[in-house]
Amino acid sequence: YTYLRAFQSLNHGVPFRERYNPNSLNGQNILVVDGSGQTGQATIQLAKIIGAKKVYAVGDSLHHRFLKTLGSIPLNPEGGVESVEKEMDLVIDSVQSHHYKHFTAAKALKSDGKLVVVGTPLTMDGLRKQSCQAFVEDFFAQINLMFVDQKKATFYDLFSSVIHYPEIMKMDLEVVFSLLARGLIKPRIIKYINTDELAHGYLTVNSSTIMGSIIYEPWIKRGPPKYFRNDNMYSHMT
Repeated sequence: YTYLRAFQSLNHGVPFRERYNPNSLNGQNILVVDGSGQTGQATIQLAKIIGAKKVYAVGDSLHHRFLKTLGSIPLNPEGGVESVEKEMDLVIDSVQSHHYKHFTAAKALKSDGKLVVVGTPLTMDGLRKQSCQAFVEDFFAQINLMFVDQKKATFYDLFSSVIHYPEIMKMDLEVVFSLLARGLIKPRIIKYINTDELAHGYLTVNSSTIMGSIIYEPWIKRGPPKYFRNDNMYSHMT
């Protein structure tokens, strides 16, 4: 679902007639906040495929080398966005509200640029966590977005999209599978796990200490088939 989420966030608000244009981002500068995260990695790859001129990615300096292999220009979390202020046509922000201020990302936008905040509306996110602190933090983050021109800032949530626009979701998914079949997108799979390893795998994913995905296959005992293994998955990306 990571690549579907990335594809839909890049095309959020794009007119239907332009949605499947293979060069829909032609000549545009894109900023991906949290570029080293799973959604960020997918967003960088897809932005390059559909014609983005430059893709900038915010990430820790330890991840800059990896971000370069994806074809992006890495930026530091502190001061990085300010270095590209008013230069971005599109900013994709998938960082949770209580870790990052979306208002900062909006500074990178051109006068006619667009900020897409990926995830559920922040107050709803707080409610789902059933945490008073998270609710309050998310509420004030929502208030911060009110200071961003509402013509520029918008929320995108995959699950709401599935519920309200199922036919578009199906067509978007077909595009993603087509790109995967042609080898244009290459998910970075770190490990395959079985049921015995599920709890540890869940904790690992949520710790944000890995640079890729863990695949759960309950029937495996000794790992995936050999044809799934590819340690240099990104080195052949076109």
